[in-house]
Amino acid sequence: DPSHVPSGIYARQALECVGIWEALQNQLVPTLDVRAALMAVRSGAAEAALVYVTDAAIDREVEVVIRIPAPCQPDIQYTTGVIKHSQRALLAIQFITFASETTQEARWERYGFMIRTTAPNTPNDSASRSIFP
Repeated sequence: DPSHVPSGIYARQALECVGIWEALQNQLVPTLDVRAALMAVRSGAAEAALVYVTDAAIDREVEVVIRIPAPCQPDIQYTTGVIKHSQRALLAIQFITFASETTQEARWERYGFMIRTTAPNTPNDSASRSIFP
């Protein structure tokens, strides 16, 4: 739903950016989430869906036919952290370390994510790596 669901909001922004929102907005059928949109296509209830490339990449029964051009793709970032008083803080740190290793980049990219490394802004900052859908 482009009025309040994040994926719908991103979809509307992308369609506005490529200049086809006005032509398509009355033909869209909002779904609960991206997975529901994929199921609608898979079942034949919808001809197409605008979904995250990461969701399309794991669904072998749908075909990606058009990709939104990079300048019109939303900048979606996933953040990780450890809860201050977590009983599994070490496990969380191990997961974050594993997910952030450069050796995992091929795996992230295989599932449709993009890796961006940013340089530190100040001498006290560290470089960061971001994983994007």
